[in-house]
Amino acid sequence: MDNSLIANAALSALSSFLTNSGEEIAKNIGKDIYNKLKASFKKEDEKDTLKKLEKEPFSNDNHHSLEKILILNLTDPDFFKEITYVLKITPANTIIRELILTSIKNIKIELTKLYPSWINAGPDTKGGYQNRIEQLEAQLEQLERKYYATR
Repeated sequence: MDNSLIANAALSALSSFLTNSGEEIAKNIGKDIYNKLKASFKKEDEKDTLKKLEKEPFSNDNHHSLEKILILNLTDPDFFKEITYVLKITPANTIIRELILTSIKNIKIELTKLYPSWINAGPDTKGGYQNRIEQLEAQLEQLERKYYATR
């Protein structure tokens, strides 16, 4: 499985924990991920990035910074094994999880582009953006539920 998908899954769970939102199982996995990262991060920039995300869990910059660190650290076989264990990624469910995670990642990318457009839209187009955002948010919630239900 692609390291960026695993990093994205870890960040999704971590976000549920830090923002106290989403499914209860996601929050629990997020707490496990948080504890694993806190124990694993040895470099100051890694620790600082995690602290910044704790303080500002909705910041895209903080998410991107931590995602880069996770992708890099996932090249270490021990770290990879620990994170995939917490996320319950096994050879048997890899394809399903990969498809779900790819969809989640694509929706997040689209939402990141839609939010600024919606904010800057005029009254005649704002409703269209609002509807699309609501559809994507509902899809994202369903996919995250499905991902955590396949544990």
